[in-house]
Amino acid sequence: MPETVRLQPLLYENFKKWADVLLAWYKQPGKLSPSNIGLNRELLFTEFLNKVLPPRLVLRRGEIWDGSGNKTGQFEVIILRDDAASLGVGYADVFPVEGVFAVIEVKSKLDIGKLRQGLKQLERVQRLRPARAARPGRATSVSQLYTPVRPLLCAFGYEGTALERLRAGIMNSEYRDVPDLVCVVDQGAIINKRLGLLSCVGNGPYCVCPGKAASLAWLYFYLVTLSANFIAREFPLNQYFEPFDGWADN
Repeated sequence: MPETVRLQPLLYENFKKWADVLLAWYKQPGKLSPSNIGLNRELLFTEFLNKVLPPRLVLRRGEIWDGSGNKTGQFEVIILRDDAASLGVGYADVFPVEGVFAVIEVKSKLDIGKLRQGLKQLERVQRLRPARAARPGRATSVSQLYTPVRPLLCAFGYEGTALERLRAGIMNSEYRDVPDLVCVVDQGAIINKRLGLLSCVGNGPYCVCPGKAASLAWLYFYLVTLSANFIAREFPLNQYFEPFDGWADN
């Protein structure tokens, strides 16, 4: 018998079920009380991330610094290498950017206004300047396509405006170069072509992939695929401790 042509990706049903579960939790009456809406939407999303992230990546919240003194302020969803220690500044968690793999800004509803708010926050991470390792990490097929020189930046929402309108909103804003991914569970995903792992059709720097399953599938794809190269890198911290003769108390 001739081989059956598969019309959907092998993992379509898996991510479609995850999307349905997240939307059901999100829309459940009483699930999101007005006083805790932000916390609850992040807890639902991090439940998914904790299920799928490689063991050597961990979820934290806090702020991110670079060795030049740039600071981001607080983020609620930061993905780190599991060996990335906090700088321990007061009671807040502060992480050197070199140990940060991804930062995700989570919104309940992503219309164009909310998306721009999220991108404004993510731009703080884009401005950070990670130190480069003294020698390259283990070579991988992924590293030949894309070497992460800054954290992966993603805006995530449960509901949102149509993807084409969101893409136009990105292109017409001052933050057009900021996001790597925009994922909206009830719509799909917008992917920055600079990541280089997909043959996206169409003009412009962003491609659109509609479908609830796509919103989580492509987030998973990039987190897992790029993490292999990120975890293999060194963790250069010299610039946080120089100059050597500057440690004396004044």
